[in-house]
Amino acid sequence: MARARALLAASELRAMLGETEAAEILAREASATAPQLALAPRQARALAPTPRDAATLAECIAGAADPGDPALLAQYAAARLADRRGMIGFTDGLVHLFASQQPGIEALRRLGLALFDLAPPAKRALSRLSWGFSSPAPRLMRGLPLT
Repeated sequence: MARARALLAASELRAMLGETEAAEILAREASATAPQLALAPRQARALAPTPRDAATLAECIAGAADPGDPALLAQYAAARLADRRGMIGFTDGLVHLFASQQPGIEALRRLGLALFDLAPPAKRALSRLSWGFSSPAPRLMRGLPLT
């Protein structure tokens, strides 16, 4: 079942980003967890780890007899999947938007950036997304004990 979910996530990522970008991201993310191993350094991930990543991992392995249990690491990866997908999709969209040379796009970019600058709620929403706050907060981030 976990393998089927991983394949579905990979196909969604390919559809969203294209084969080349998705393959690079999937290769990096695949190396972030393995049996008995969870890598947190920046080099092991497509996105820089956030405090939320650390709190989520701590919550997943708290009290576990074997913190390297593949089921626990899969739980961690699943808990962070929505935030990672959202941020990857957003940043990929920005890259494509700012790389576009289509007529009129430059004027639309300028207008969009000006409107964004005038919209504090949009700035807060982007900040929450980039910090990984689109999913429920782990216990540590709510000031609660791990267990």
